[in-house]
Amino acid sequence: MRTPARALVAALAPLLLLAACSTGAPAPSASPGTPSTAAPSASPLPSTSPTAEPAALPALVDLVIGPGALGPLRVGDAVPPSADAAFVVLEPDYCAGGSAGIPAGSPDAERWVAAEPYRFSYGGLAFGTGVEADGTIGAFQVLAPSPIPTAEGVIAGTPLDHLLSLYPTLSTPIDAVLTRLYVLGGPDGILVFEVAWEDPANPSGYWSPAELDRVVAMTALPTGAAPFAVAATDGGVGGCPV
Repeated sequence: MRTPARALVAALAPLLLLAACSTGAPAPSASPGTPSTAAPSASPLPSTSPTAEPAALPALVDLVIGPGALGPLRVGDAVPPSADAAFVVLEPDYCAGGSAGIPAGSPDAERWVAAEPYRFSYGGLAFGTGVEADGTIGAFQVLAPSPIPTAEGVIAGTPLDHLLSLYPTLSTPIDAVLTRLYVLGGPDGILVFEVAWEDPANPSGYWSPAELDRVVAMTALPTGAAPFAVAATDGGVGGCPV
């Protein structure tokens, strides 16, 4: 027996009403002017570049003095050195006071001196630096008890015989009052070895037997510079007036 069409429509009506109310129906849109409640997206943080660490200075025992040079620095270089080679620093009042009576703040009181890693606990410097009026380095000097060596291992205190065996091409000695000077040439300048000496014709008795015939100073100078002695002069490279 066939179901009448009217009865079939009546039976489907409730199902059509349920479909219209299902979750598939589009949600009502927000009224105009209603503020959005969605959380704002986070702004990206500005990128930061890591700060470059200054290059570490070589250890004192790794420095080398040579003709016209100390470590990577050369006579003729401008001061201050580049940031990655700040071996020397300017101290405005380094020579203030003392027996010379230089006042603080005076131009005569300032000196370019070895950086902190190259200073001894008692205040001495491992090397002296001479700076010319034009702001360039004019000399480096190593005195005992500094352990800074040459490339061949000569230090302040090395015996003359050993020095001559390592450097057979040294100049003939230049006689000074208390020392003899031996000059080594190189592409960047010269290196002057100052050796304790007793003049047989005019003995001074200044040196003890243990000090005689040993290196007392090594001075790096430009090519063509005149070698000079510093023993007993109180005028080492970069020193203060006394």
